[in-house]
Amino acid sequence: LINTTEKAALDKVVYSVLNQNFDDFELIVVDRENFQFNNAFLDDKRIRIIKIPEEFNMPKLLNESARQANSELVCFLDSSDLLLFDSLKVRYQTFCSNPECVCVYGFGLETDQDFNPCDSEQNNYFYKALPLPENTLQSFINLSIYPQISSFMLKKEVFDRIEFNE
Repeated sequence: LINTTEKAALDKVVYSVLNQNFDDFELIVVDRENFQFNNAFLDDKRIRIIKIPEEFNMPKLLNESARQANSELVCFLDSSDLLLFDSLKVRYQTFCSNPECVCVYGFGLETDQDFNPCDSEQNNYFYKALPLPENTLQSFINLSIYPQISSFMLKKEVFDRIEFNE
């Protein structure tokens, strides 16, 4: 799922997903602002664009978009995130080899519009080895700490039970 908040960076994010070495995915682009999308995106059968009202707050937007996913796993991307070429494959294999696993965090780095790293709390957790709070999964879901959203892939059946706090 990609939440479109910054049109300038959207093409790079979409291409980072389309260029994966794993192609069994559906890319849902959440359109809040009636963007004009690249025609190549509109022709790709792996991409689905859904409209979500602008007035939805972020947790409600994430919940509503995830409900529309037609997959067993949901990965959240922001419009300034990029995936390495094997990111989806590695995450999928992690779930397959660990059936009890309910969520996988990749290494995401929060960036500005020009993809320069930001100095932020989530970058500090993941890159400066600060200890994560207790009950990390629930902390992320409750938004009491804010992970880099692209680092978060979750089994949809689990997400359907817990969702983000609205």
